[in-house]
Parts: sequence; C-alpha cells; structure tokens
Amino acid sequence: ASGREQAFRLAPFTNEETLLSYLRTGLVDPGPYAYALADVAFSPAPVAAEVSSTNLQVAGVDEADVVKTDGGHVYALDHYGDEPATIRVLAMDGGGELSEINRLEVPEGRYPNGLYLVNERPDDRPDLLIVTFGRWDYAVFSSWFSPYPWVASESGFRAYDVSDPANPQHVADVVFDGGTVETRRIGETLYIVSRVHVHDPDVANAAPEVRADLAQSLGAEDLLPSVRVNGAETLLVTADTTLLPPQPPGFRYPELLTVSAFDLGQPDAFPRSVTMAGLAETVHVSRQNLFVATSRFASSIDPGFDALTAPSESFTDIHQFALADGQPSYTGSGAVSGYLAWGGTSPSFSFSEYEGHLRVVTSGPFEHGEHRVSVLELGREDGALAVRGFVPNAQRPERIGKPGELLYGVRFVEDRLYAVTFKSIDPLYVVDLARPGDPKVLGELEVTGFSNYLHPLPGKLLLGFGKEAVPAETVADGNFAWYQGLQLSLFDVTEPLSPRLVNSVELGRRGSDSSALFDHHAFTYLPADAESGRPARVAIPVVLHDAAPGEPISEDPSHFYRWQATGLAAFEVFGTDGTAADLVLADLLVTHTPETDPDHGPWQDANPTAARAILTGDHVYFFLRGEFFSSPWAESERLIGPF
Repeated sequence: ASGREQAFRLAPFTNEETLLSYLRTGLVDPGPYAYALADVAFSPAPVAAEVSSTNLQVAGVDEADVVKTDGGHVYALDHYGDEPATIRVLAMDGGGELSEINRLEVPEGRYPNGLYLVNERPDDRPDLLIVTFGRWDYAVFSSWFSPYPWVASESGFRAYDVSDPANPQHVADVVFDGGTVETRRIGETLYIVSRVHVHDPDVANAAPEVRADLAQSLGAEDLLPSVRVNGAETLLVTADTTLLPPQPPGFRYPELLTVSAFDLGQPDAFPRSVTMAGLAETVHVSRQNLFVATSRFASSIDPGFDALTAPSESFTDIHQFALADGQPSYTGSGAVSGYLAWGGTSPSFSFSEYEGHLRVVTSGPFEHGEHRVSVLELGREDGALAVRGFVPNAQRPERIGKPGELLYGVRFVEDRLYAVTFKSIDPLYVVDLARPGDPKVLGELEVTGFSNYLHPLPGKLLLGFGKEAVPAETVADGNFAWYQGLQLSLFDVTEPLSPRLVNSVELGRRGSDSSALFDHHAFTYLPADAESGRPARVAIPVVLHDAAPGEPISEDPSHFYRWQATGLAAFEVFGTDGTAADLVLADLLVTHTPETDPDHGPWQDANPTAARAILTGDHVYFFLRGEFFSSPWAESERLIGPF
C-alpha cells in the first residue's frame, strides 16, 4: 500500500498486484484474528401516518425488514417451518381481513433476510419489491466473531415490479460473493455492505513450506469477489477502488469489506463500489455518509469473557465514506479513545451524525468514568475526523455509568444523548451535545430494571423497553441482578437536570421475552392524530411467562416461570408533555396459550425476526412466524386469523 497522508487514513493500493500480494500473504500467515460485531446505528424520526411503517434508524434511510406494507397490501417473509422460504403477498380489505393473492418462491439455497418496498417513485417508475438474501454454509448461529461464515458464501437481492401486486414481475437478480453485513436504501439507491473472507482450501490444507508457492499462483479471479447481475459477471472488488486501514507491522488478514451502490432506476446494472481491506466492526449510515468503525485493544481479549471486565487501553478507528449521488467514496478517518461496548446494547446504537458532527459513545474505563461521549468534526479539508470535545473530562467529571455498569439503551435525539447503563439498577443519563466542543452530563435518574431500547416521542417524552430486575449479591443473570418480566417505561425529559419516570407497565414474570429486545423493527409506533384525537399507539410482541392459575408467586427472584401466552401488547400514550402524559396498556392480543395450542413451541416466538405488527387507525395486524392475526384496536375479543 502507499500514499498514507495521516496516521488514521485509509491508503490506496498502488496496483492490482499489490492488492493480490496482500491477500496472498494473509492466506499463508494472517496473524491473530480480532473479533468484532456488525450492525448499524440510528436516531429516529416518527411522522404522523395512517399506517405504521418500518421503525427506521435514520429518517430518510430505509431499512430491510421481514414485513412491509403500503397500506393496501402486505409483503411478508415466511421462512419458518419445514417448507422452503417464500414471500407472501396479501391484500388488506380495510376491515381487518387479509387475503393472500400471491406467493413468491425463493431460489433454492438462498436465505431471505429482508424486504424493501420502493414506491412513490419519480417519473412514474413502477413500484419495486426488493428481496435481500444470503446463503448460510455454516450453522445459523455462527457469529461475526469468526471468519468462517464469510467463506464461500453468496448474497444479493431479487427485484420485482409490483405495480400489480397480484402478478409481480421479476426484473433483476443480483448475486455477489460474500455475506451481507447491512443494507440501506436512500431514495433510488440501494446500498449493500458485504464482507468476504478470502480463502483457498488448497492453501489452507497444504504443508506450511509450500503454502507461499500455492498462494503465489492465485490470480484476481481466484482471490477477489465478483458480482453477477442477470447472469452477466464482473469483479466486485478492484485495486483502484480498494483501500487499506492502518495495521500492525506484518499484519495481513485476507478480509474485504465492500460498500456497493445499486441504482434502482437501473436494477439490472452493475453497482458502484468501494472496498476496505482488513478488519471492520460496526457500520453506521446517515443520509449523507457511511461510517465504518473498529476497536483496537492494547491486549487481546476472549470475546466470550465476562463483559464486566474491560481492556486496560483501547481505541476506536472510524472511516467515513460519502454517499453523494449514489457513489460511495472515501473522505476521511479519525479515532476516539475507548471501545465499542458489547454489553446490553449493540455497538451500532452508539453513533449519530448531526449538523456536521459525528457523536460516538465508547466504553473504557477512563480516568473519569466507565463510558465516554466524543464529538468529531466532519468535512475538514484534510479529511481528519477531529475530536472537538468529549465528556466526562477533568473540567466536567460527571460520570456516565457507575463502576461496573454496562451500556444498554442508547439514543441520540438532535443535540441530546439519552443513555442507560445497568448493574443491579438502571440509571438513565441525559447528555447535552449542543456545544460540540463542550458536551456535558445534565442529569440522571435511577430506576429498577433496564431499558434495551429507547424511543423518543414528541413533547420531550421518551419510551424505554426492557425488563424489570431485582438486585442480587451475586453475578446472577450477568449484572448482579435477576431479570424479571418485560417492562415498558415512559420518561419525561422536559427538565434534563432532573428526568423523571412518568409510569411503567410490567408484563409477565421471569422468563418473559420479546423480539423487540433484539431487533428495533419489532417495536411498532403510530404517532398521535390530533385531528381525530387518537393517542399515540405502540405495539410490542410478547412471550409471557407467569404463574399458572392457582400457582403461588415465588419469593425467590431467580424462579423461572412457565410459558403462559404469546401475543401482542398494545399501548397508548396520552399527552404531549410531561405534565399530562400517561402510558396505558390498552389491550393484550393473545394468539397462543398452552391450553389452546399445546403443540405450539414458544421458544422461537421471541426470535429477532419472528414477530412484527402493523397499526392502522382502526386495526392492529400481528405477524408471527409467517402467519397473520388481526383485530380492531383494543378489541382482542374480536381476534381473527391466522391468515
């Protein structure tokens, strides 16, 4: 590699042979593998609507999900059971009924993992349904930690013209080497971040003394991933679009992370791509930029080790790619102290771009606390992501998190950060980011339990979804507490110096679970309608464990209760400010119980993609493992389904 102008900048490869040499060296002797997690971060923007939509991470940046709707039709992935995966197309009659009008087959060997519905397009372009997919050559539970799920894998998407939903027309089939890390859609451009671990079995299985010679014989077609669009093929990665991050001397790891932009106006065209060689950890996408980040540690850490123990010194490198005009291009890099937390929250929630700055939450320990918020300046001429300020610091030593507390729910909302840490109890912190060079902790609130997911509402209100918890003297469930039932809490953050809990609703007891604890898409929100007076509505899938009728409630907080019901909890949020706000459980739509469905296996009901909801002004639709149920809002006794 050559041309590295700054310590943290990515450097271009001078030619194809330089790139191939890097990969060949990695095949022979890659050195230690640094583990990481992949995901994307967000800040929300709910808007008034008659039908709920996908719970997005960044306003204007669409995300794939297992259910999509335009208010008249529903498209849903059905990949549960023993039958091959399919995409269901259903018509909504407006009265709660759903009727299947088509079912699309998924090509054999492909695992569908998300849908995009592209409508209201310019120039009278037809509506498109995008089906993203991957192929698992290894166990489903293989993680990002290991390179092996990313070897010999394929990913891609299929595009259908759904102008006539009853008769979708196949218009494009895209397949590329590697696994999909994340996808996003901004307008007419679909972005796919893919990862491939370059591997050759002959080199891997050869005797050490002959590996270098075997690797030297491999060319671009052997080492570089390709992309196939409607049968036509070209290389996805080329030397002139591949960059190398700073790495330790002698470190060569045959890993490639590619950002590809597909023009949905020409879904059968090849993508425009840029590639980063080496290891990466987290991806964050805003409307203007894509950021790739990875943590560096002073010493190696076992990823399975107790998260309560932190490395003595760590840094997070961040690389920025601009997304102007659908062409990803590298613009700059920077670094912050601390690592991306792997506690109760995904590290992806720890990023947000706002008014020319990138805000990042990392974990330490630091001199002044367990966790830190850093603010980086974007758009400098030299390309550096320069740190403008961070907190806590010597002048503002107020901590984010007490000793031993892990980072759980994190949410950036304009010039505020709301963060939940947890160990035995749950402090909610409010951080002021209005002055990028001087962020400060404003207030905190201690409550029992924890919130994995934070959802801001109008009027300085905040919802937190997680679990109630009982403090313990031992490690217990991992953080010196026994987790109890599911809990939705409403917070008033009007006075940031003294945030307060308005009220909370607990559902079930120890053992209860929800898809929304693992995937924010399972949290469904419909804003209030001022004209009709309808309050804001929230729907959350629940798998409830509780005492059976006649069974006494145990005084032991570690007691695990049996499954009693699977369904959808429906909530209403009243008021537009803290003084008049209220959170109410409006209904519990129950679809399965041990009595009505003795053969139902509830252990899959809380999988991240198992359950979703669609809310309209009059009805609620509940998707569970390929089937739909519906009822009028707050009238679960009129439940119908499955469809």
